[in-house]
Amino acid sequence: MDGPGGLLKDVGMLVWSGMLIWLVAGVWGGFLCLRIIFHVLGIWGLVAGFLLPPITALSVPLYAGIAHGNWFPLIIIYAGSPVGAALAVVGLRRGDDFGALSLLQRSIFARSRTTKPAHLGASPRSAPGTSATQTSPARRARGGGSR
Repeated sequence: MDGPGGLLKDVGMLVWSGMLIWLVAGVWGGFLCLRIIFHVLGIWGLVAGFLLPPITALSVPLYAGIAHGNWFPLIIIYAGSPVGAALAVVGLRRGDDFGALSLLQRSIFARSRTTKPAHLGASPRSAPGTSATQTSPARRARGGGSR
C-alpha cells in the first residue's frame, strides 16, 4: 500500500462505494426510524427502539408507510442497504478489483514467506515429524551419507 491512495486502490472503488452507501443508508434509516418512534411513543419508545434495533428496522418503516403515507424510511432501509451491500459484494467478487479478501490473503501470504516462527524450525531435520537420516542435496554431492 504505497502512498496516500494505497488502501483505496487495493480495496477498489466499487467496494468503497458499496460500503459507503450501505453505511449511509443504515445510519440515515436508523435515525429516521428512531425519530418516528419518538414522535409516536415518546422517550420510552425511543429507548426501546434503540435497544431493539432489529425490531425497529423491520417494523417502523412499514408503520410509517402504512399509517402516515411516508414511504421514505422504507425506501432508505429496504432499498439502500441491499444496494450498498450488493455493490460491495460485486466489488469483492470481481477479479480485477483487488477486494478486501484478496488484500487479506496477500498480507497473510507475504508474512508467511518472510518470517518463520521458531517452533516450526529452520531446517528439515529440526522440523517435527521428519527423519534425522535425511541428507541435503549438497551433502550428497560431496559424497557424504546420512548420519
